[in-house]
Amino acid sequence: MKNKYIIVILMSGLFLAGCMHMGMGMHGKMGMGKSISIKRVQETNKSDKVAQVIEKVVKNLKSQNLSVSNIAVWRIRSQSAGLDVDLLRAKLITELVSMNQFDVISRDRLEELLNEQKLSLSGIMDEKSAVEIGSLIGIDAFVDGYAAFNKNQLSLTLHLIETKTGKILWSMTAHSG
Repeated sequence: MKNKYIIVILMSGLFLAGCMHMGMGMHGKMGMGKSISIKRVQETNKSDKVAQVIEKVVKNLKSQNLSVSNIAVWRIRSQSAGLDVDLLRAKLITELVSMNQFDVISRDRLEELLNEQKLSLSGIMDEKSAVEIGSLIGIDAFVDGYAAFNKNQLSLTLHLIETKTGKILWSMTAHSG
């Protein structure tokens, strides 16, 4: 019994020594006094990837000669754990506004406009309903999309859908890195 206890202590010591040798302390921080969290670095990398893909899709959209002026970013879906689609949507809206090519209507403003029409976004999240509502409140087209984070790469697929016809006016998939 005493030998097992000694072996456990020795193995624990070797494990900790290996962690210290690799530059990692007990709390997931870099050794030698640095306190950069691994999780924070991963979040920063994800944020950089979000910026990369949004820049690609917005640049492509800007190069198109589309006859729409009022657009809304309807939704971005994702099943990837840890991917903040609300932040992705907010950054997309910011880039679309900075293009100065479209009047961009926010989802919050959509809610206000729908409340005026005595409607709600809850339960009407399919494209057909979005087309009908977009037409009701004067939006020419809306952006709908899907984001995925797989093997350290972000993929973003966006569609610009005309509200009068439901026709997809523009579509693109961009990948980070």
